[in-house]
Amino acid sequence: MICRSRSAEPSRWVRTLTSAKLVACLGIGAAVLTSPVGSQPDAKELRYATTQKERAKYTVETRETFKRVTKLTKGELTFRIYANGVLYNTRGAVKALSGGVADFSQVIWVLHPSEFPHATLPAQFATINEHMLQAAGALSEFHLVTCKECIKEYKKINVMPLGTDAASRYSLMCNRKISNIKALKGLRVRAVGAMSHFAVELGMVPTRVAGPEIVGSMQRGVLDCAYAVLPWLYNYGLADVSKHVIDRGQGAALGGGMLWMRYATWKSLTKSQRRAFRAALPDHAYRMVMNAADAEARQMLARAKSSGIVVTDGGAAMAAAWKRFRAKERNRVIKIATKRGIKNPAKFVDSLIKVFSIWSKEMKGQETSREKFVELMRTRVMAKSPILNNFE
Repeated sequence: MICRSRSAEPSRWVRTLTSAKLVACLGIGAAVLTSPVGSQPDAKELRYATTQKERAKYTVETRETFKRVTKLTKGELTFRIYANGVLYNTRGAVKALSGGVADFSQVIWVLHPSEFPHATLPAQFATINEHMLQAAGALSEFHLVTCKECIKEYKKINVMPLGTDAASRYSLMCNRKISNIKALKGLRVRAVGAMSHFAVELGMVPTRVAGPEIVGSMQRGVLDCAYAVLPWLYNYGLADVSKHVIDRGQGAALGGGMLWMRYATWKSLTKSQRRAFRAALPDHAYRMVMNAADAEARQMLARAKSSGIVVTDGGAAMAAAWKRFRAKERNRVIKIATKRGIKNPAKFVDSLIKVFSIWSKEMKGQETSREKFVELMRTRVMAKSPILNNFE
């Protein structure tokens, strides 16, 4: 067997290899899903690639979803998981997925505003949600039902989200103890999207730094703080350079999706196979939020406290700053939408706000209910999405 260089464009050669040859050529270990249902002789094997580790909760929950789909399709579909970023890095996911290197992937869609000017707009909101589960449902409805422009963007690039989960909220991690929020003024902070605007509200100086580079930047004094999701405390080692974490305890990061699919692959599935996915997706979204993102965030925060890192909510002054920022958000996001060339930007932004408001009201008092969330996902998203119910 002849293998080409890994420096070659992956979309041109990975697709020509069987999964077994692919592993041999790259010299990697792949987390292989063994289906509980015996594969049929003509079973179709689909590939999922992620930058998450093989044993990460996101990967574990995705593997469980694939097992369910295999069972629902009676072995017609099987899956192979490539973890640890062995096929491509985070920024290369959309291009690689579109080109057929994999059938599914983890996509950090906030990194692709030029490809998804409409679909990435929700990430510009910091205060639009107060709970991860509500955010996951609202994003799924917006991306797959409400936002027709988003669906056009997906089809154009040959990708699509199978519902959208939400990551844990952004928290402020600093390499010094913060006596009060006035002490944040002038500090250099890693912040992207909406959090960069909130950093300005606090008088901080936002700086773009990739996740893996934050620790080194804080060690060298290039950064004083970082707005990051809580799992990064230990997944990226921020606990080693952080002495104080300011965590409001609410909200979610709106920028990533753990299960995006190649649109051409979706179109190649039979009606019954698509129905199997739609049946499995609501609970998948729930588990990705509550069993993975929320559970990991809680564990990381508890671990940080036990290791001596100071954890506070910022007090009344931080709450007041958040309230001031929230009052400005709608107009700020409308300006962003206008710059992106989105038609009727105010109407578009208000349609987004409306979806989040509906989910907030529907789940009030049931913010962590599996039954309520799954019911809403089935009736508001799976049943109504034009792209998930498209049988072209």
